[in-house]
Amino acid sequence: MPGRASVNFCFRFGASYIAPQPSKEVLAAMASFATRPQSLQPGSADSINPGLTFNDVAPQETDYVFPKFRALSAVLIPGYFIDFSQGTVLKDSMPLLEEQTLYCDHVYWRTREWVGAVNQVVWDDKPDKAGAPGINTEMKVDWRKAPDIARGLLMKPPAVKAVSCTVDFTWDASHPDLLEKRIFWQSLGEEIEGEIVRMIVTKILDYYEVSFVYKGANPGSNGLLPDEDEESEFSAGGKPAKLSSRKPPLSLIEDKEIKKVKLTAEQKKKYGLEAHAGDDVADTIVLAAVDSAFSSFESRLASATAIVDSERAEVLRLATLAEADQDGKLPTVLSDMISKADGSQLPGIKTLYQSKAEAKFTKTCQKCGSTDIATRSSVEAPPIAAGSEPIASTNLL
Repeated sequence: MPGRASVNFCFRFGASYIAPQPSKEVLAAMASFATRPQSLQPGSADSINPGLTFNDVAPQETDYVFPKFRALSAVLIPGYFIDFSQGTVLKDSMPLLEEQTLYCDHVYWRTREWVGAVNQVVWDDKPDKAGAPGINTEMKVDWRKAPDIARGLLMKPPAVKAVSCTVDFTWDASHPDLLEKRIFWQSLGEEIEGEIVRMIVTKILDYYEVSFVYKGANPGSNGLLPDEDEESEFSAGGKPAKLSSRKPPLSLIEDKEIKKVKLTAEQKKKYGLEAHAGDDVADTIVLAAVDSAFSSFESRLASATAIVDSERAEVLRLATLAEADQDGKLPTVLSDMISKADGSQLPGIKTLYQSKAEAKFTKTCQKCGSTDIATRSSVEAPPIAAGSEPIASTNLL
């Protein structure tokens, strides 16, 4: 079908959590764990505790904490412009998310970096802060294996408070004609014909893993779930409990409309947005353009700085030749002046000290010893003696 694209992508999207207080049994296990040195980490033979037994390695239910997160919401992800809101595409993917391994910062290609697993998932029809339903998860974090992560989850306020999923999916273009014109990607995020240019997810093929991250891509699902002092969405036995009918506070529901910025024609030209129709531009597009312009400015600034530094070094060299004291040092006042001179001042200062440096050293011909030497860019022909005939151009052939 013309204008249709079916491509697999992997993107990482973030979420929010709530970490219940560990039970007395878990706290007791944590306390007993500290009474004698143990190691569950790989290493050389002399680094492994010889007292480590099978009972130390065999998992116990008291070895885990169970934080709860909104893993992914049925929304258009800002910045990425990937739309998970169509139909039941997100809800249908829940079995793929069950029992996925937990890592940190998406370092999932190193097996030993695991910190736990997805214990269970449940569909939550209640809107999150972005005003959309989504997948809630209960994580199973091994505090013996990753005590720092567990501590960050349990502290108040939490130091670890977001998760991110690596998602493999197929998609359709919201504007197939832009694909045919080969301008789809550069138009991503713009509003054209009343609709945001985006990738519409048609099917989620897999979740590679779930990771604890500093912040997820979905701003609507970062932060605490509105679950305080309410019935838990998950039972202690590891099976989903019946969802409560509570609604989130109004303060947690954000406006789903994309914010726009009004730009003049000069501003659009400045940021490379001339092709954008109308004066109102999505703020995410403007931010991306500003970031791109700033990156270009940084690159040019680095090049200009290198040139100015080289010119400054040459001026300091000439000034030292012309004005150095008996110890061969340039007076501090002059060196400070040259060091503070900007790029527009250096050429004039260079010409001044170049003349002084040349005047300080007498030029002498290495062949005849004459000091009558002119500085020229070319060699001139000797003058013709008076009364002599110029040599005529003769064709010898």
